[in-house]
Amino acid sequence: MNRKHFAIFVFCLFATAVFSQDVTLGIKMGYNSSLGFSENWESNSQSYSMENALSNGFNVGLISRFGKRIFGQVEVVYNRNYTSFSIGENTENHKVILQSIDVPVLFGVKIIDKRNFNWRLMVGPNFSFDVKSETDLPNKSETPLSYTLRKSLIGLDCGMGFDVWHFALDFRYRLMQNRFAYQYLSGNENKTINNKPMNNFEVSVAWKFLDKNRKK
Repeated sequence: MNRKHFAIFVFCLFATAVFSQDVTLGIKMGYNSSLGFSENWESNSQSYSMENALSNGFNVGLISRFGKRIFGQVEVVYNRNYTSFSIGENTENHKVILQSIDVPVLFGVKIIDKRNFNWRLMVGPNFSFDVKSETDLPNKSETPLSYTLRKSLIGLDCGMGFDVWHFALDFRYRLMQNRFAYQYLSGNENKTINNKPMNNFEVSVAWKFLDKNRKK
């Protein structure tokens, strides 16, 4: 499924939600962070290490929730994160800016469901599309370290949230690969450094401007 087809799919989901009898629509914003990573390897009898720092950033977007106690929730969110990494000791940090449009498709249940308060659990896939992420790492003609930009990623979101009146507070954990795949090139050796998924965390607040699902 390419981006155009996926955008049409998301639009249809939102359009269906708008005309649903049990729909909640809102806008959200929040803070994201991902844990850094550290990796060591050897090449030509020499030891190397790479340190990627903790990332910090923000998100803003739209949410659509439909259903009652058992619900589905679709979001379209712009994410922007800042981080840096270094190779070996006493080397300069390379800056990284990560930008993406993320579409979590979540399914959940309300453990507590009152008129002005609920407690929710949710889980589902997150479809992430790159929007001009960049790094100041030189190209591979100048350094043995190169990178490939992963334009599309699929991760897993899970978390919990609380609704209080017209506001929603969510705590989310996300497992997703790094946007950049780094490779160390030395002779005939080509080592991919960061193949493991990254641990990401998100805290967000939403304002529900339409809430047909609120109990009478």
